[in-house]
Amino acid sequence: GALRTMDVLREAGLDTTGTFKSAEESKAFLIKDIRGIKVGYLAYSYGTNGMPIPTGKEYFYNFLQKDRVLADIETLRPQVDVLMLVLHWGVEYSDLPTAEQRELARLFFEKGADIILGSHPHVLQPLEIMHVNGKEKLVIYSMGNSMGDQNGLERNSGVIISLQFTKNNKTGETNLSSYNYIPTYIHEYYDQGRRRFRLLAVEEAINAVKTGREPFLGSDKLPMLEQIWSDIDYRITQPLP
Repeated sequence: GALRTMDVLREAGLDTTGTFKSAEESKAFLIKDIRGIKVGYLAYSYGTNGMPIPTGKEYFYNFLQKDRVLADIETLRPQVDVLMLVLHWGVEYSDLPTAEQRELARLFFEKGADIILGSHPHVLQPLEIMHVNGKEKLVIYSMGNSMGDQNGLERNSGVIISLQFTKNNKTGETNLSSYNYIPTYIHEYYDQGRRRFRLLAVEEAINAVKTGREPFLGSDKLPMLEQIWSDIDYRITQPLP
């Protein structure tokens, strides 16, 4: 379950937040120093797929409640250069965010968040740059799927977001200077009779197929990979109404 997932991630050297093993752990913010820039992370979800939180363990999970998020932003903002929100929100299998999500994104940005990384819809949704308080703020409403067992190219596609920030050491101000996204695809295949899954960077996979370095995808899959790449570019950049 959730506890084992946290253990596996931490054993792999990955940090976790938004789900906690103890009340003490839930009170500590996740802050990482990345090349001299302090980045704070806050994570929340709309719910738990109908599974109740055990009695006495209310600390276990961060629910996406507006007032809670705003209070956490207010507390964490003075401690970091960059504040990132990771939000499990939105409508499953919808290509676009809701009006409420866009309003929340702007509100969270106005109160001090810099980046919002969304998930839950299982398909990609657009990336939007908002100009708030003289700064560029980035939200991607859904990054798609990075692992799973679903049908359809759109449900097996996603992106890895790359963000670059520049800090003015004289003023202490930090700004988003550039961003990029890496299109990905969940590839289901069989190896030695066993069903397996792996996450492919689409551009790398295309190059590997073309040069004969891809052991599990033949040249007949090139049109599929190129279509995935095209679809991802469209979904990420499609205009919002």
